[in-house]
Amino acid sequence: GSDVYNIALPAGASSWLAWARVDASGTLDAKAADVAISSDGTAMAIWRERNPGDTNYSMKAARYVPTAGGWQAPQTIDDSFDNVSAETPSKVVMDAAGNAIAAWHQGNSLYYNVFSASSGWGGAVQVDANAVESVFNARLRLVMTPAGRAVAIWNSGIFAVKSMQYTPGAGFSAPVLVNSYGISTQLGLDAEGNAVVVYVAPDRWPNPTTDSDVY
Repeated sequence: GSDVYNIALPAGASSWLAWARVDASGTLDAKAADVAISSDGTAMAIWRERNPGDTNYSMKAARYVPTAGGWQAPQTIDDSFDNVSAETPSKVVMDAAGNAIAAWHQGNSLYYNVFSASSGWGGAVQVDANAVESVFNARLRLVMTPAGRAVAIWNSGIFAVKSMQYTPGAGFSAPVLVNSYGISTQLGLDAEGNAVVVYVAPDRWPNPTTDSDVY
């Protein structure tokens, strides 16, 4: 099966370090890894990994702590029996204090889990239940400020764009509709937590012409 590896180039170094194994799955397939790095020096990697005994995939995460020997043992961060979608790349982000948020597409829903630098991962939370098409790319985007505010956007159904925002201490807001049609989405966030979403949509939707525009 495929594995997850990391290679690092320390600041000021003249050469890359040796490859380091991040997952510990043995012969189980590990796919679609994502990584985030905090200014405190820690990092977080996530990936989907095939379950032992069936063909479904679950979400895994491993934390990198340079002062504690590097990559720590992987953890399972989801608790659903549904398959993690192969259509949608999962996302992880970190703030300056080493806290992290992971988001992924599992079954017909979006899920997220929040990592606290002081207490570890919480429980996986289901969002937009049974509204995210399992066979289509949900075009998930996730960004975070150094102070810990975050915004996520995704396609609900096939084309509707939804978003939610994360505030430290309060958690995620309820999802809201950005637009009823949007593809090729991109998301930006400033240091104060103000977000901009850019997407492509047919001209004069829902009675479109043959042209598409950027919004």
